[in-house]
Amino acid sequence: MLVDANEIIMALESSGTGFDWYLDLSSGEVVPIVDDLLDEVSLEALDAQPDRFFPIEPMESYEAFNIMEAFVAGLPPGAPSTRLAAALGQRRPFRNFKDALLEWPEIREQWFRFHDACMREVAEAWIAEHDLSVQLSPRPDSEPEA
Repeated sequence: MLVDANEIIMALESSGTGFDWYLDLSSGEVVPIVDDLLDEVSLEALDAQPDRFFPIEPMESYEAFNIMEAFVAGLPPGAPSTRLAAALGQRRPFRNFKDALLEWPEIREQWFRFHDACMREVAEAWIAEHDLSVQLSPRPDSEPEA
């Protein structure tokens, strides 16, 4: 079964958002539940069919931080790597990192590609860890399979 990679990634990155996320194993949909308010399914459905809905636990903030550190470590020496490393050492490193990226549009684009690739790996590892019979949707830039 194919699952939207972007939806799984969004759920994995949702720490502290007030959302609980579930993967519907019968449809492949990623279902958000907000503070017991329901979007597409009811709590009764979750309770009545517990094997159908698999909870998606968000990744820890240190894991997201590690992705930013790995990106900075891969940059060549220079102003961007120095500035981004400094941003990670400040209070509110996530915000400071994003702000620092605005200074270098080409580095920012590299970050998005790096982040997307890393998060896809995180999602694939999550699927494998839980032995789920699903596959992530192809990357938008990938060639369609024949």
